Amino acid sequence: RAGPGQHAHGLAPVPSPSHVEETSMEPLSRIQILPMQEIPAECDRLDLLRDTLRMHKNNGIAMQAGLRLQAAGWNFAVVQCSPARGILAAETTVYVNGPVLVHLSKVLFTVLKERSPGDSEEALLSRYVRPNFANVGTDGSRCALAVQGESTHFRGVAIHVTSIEPSGQTVGIVDEQTQLCVHLDDVAEFSRIHVIPFAHTLPSAYSFDCFADYVKPFFQRHIVERFAAGQTFVQSGVHFKVVAVEPVGCVRRVGPGTVIFTEGRLQATAADLLSPQHARLLSVIPPGLQMMILQSDLLGNGDIADQIMAAQGMQPRGRRSGVSASFLAEATQEGVWSTELQAQLQLEQACTVCLEDFRENDRIRQLPCRHVFHSSCIDEWLCCEAPF
Repeated sequence: RAGPGQHAHGLAPVPSPSHVEETSMEPLSRIQILPMQEIPAECDRLDLLRDTLRMHKNNGIAMQAGLRLQAAGWNFAVVQCSPARGILAAETTVYVNGPVLVHLSKVLFTVLKERSPGDSEEALLSRYVRPNFANVGTDGSRCALAVQGESTHFRGVAIHVTSIEPSGQTVGIVDEQTQLCVHLDDVAEFSRIHVIPFAHTLPSAYSFDCFADYVKPFFQRHIVERFAAGQTFVQSGVHFKVVAVEPVGCVRRVGPGTVIFTEGRLQATAADLLSPQHARLLSVIPPGLQMMILQSDLLGNGDIADQIMAAQGMQPRGRRSGVSASFLAEATQEGVWSTELQAQLQLEQACTVCLEDFRENDRIRQLPCRHVFHSSCIDEWLCCEAPF
């Protein structure tokens, strides 16, 4: 249950197109239609479909994946709709670019559920997979389609299209010649998960719904992927981090039974952008070397350092201030470098910010961690936002 001021979300199951209840239909925001045979390059697909689509729009005919369309002597099929079922409207965007639909020789499905006695491949096919294609195409108005990477829900279970053949295809037609195979994935779902976006990657030119526009589409497309606390992911250019999961310490999936929280914003710091293991390694390195390491290929390709600097450049100057002068006076010790002081305190020979050796009478500052730096070097670092 969401706490005070929090909003919980869930991944509402998407009904299988062959088992959609009759309800009042929404206007489609977009629809993709592909040909079922090769069409000469000089023919414009949208021009061929124009009269057919106008007739379906005027008659309020329901559009959904698999619907066959005949236009100017050519055969087409609806591949995707948003929402899953609806009617054409003036604001509907029609997409017609894509490959010709081919008949698939093989489709591998993944059924996501707890393992139970009798879960043989044939039993899973009979109970969860084949019913999705039952009665589809018997009257010639629809064809059965499989889209790689997409998922449907049937009898409370998620069914994911893992792969299709011929290889290289992303969508195709399933018929009586198609070999259907199934794999059982019994990895449990999280009961709750909290993901937070990095503030510097969020859009600033338009309004958005963090869950509906980014988080929900991501998890619906990655329903078989495993997640863990500390993991990061990207959806439509926005970076997110998994900050908490329940049960704690587990690696699990995010599914229809998972309650999702998205409250909060993360700043671009190394502690948040790095994996927990890399963050621990970086935290023991003197601050003056942290950005240098982030800019190298030791912890990636330098992208994290770029994100940190970009985020700091976007922040108001007042928010980028670091420690105060009173902190420097109370928590650190300032003095003058000498060979006698180095021998007495066993200090470093060089400042790890500028990498220059200390010279006699240089002003130095020792931090509570006992590291020593040039005062001018470390004061500049401490008075602005450090990467970690």
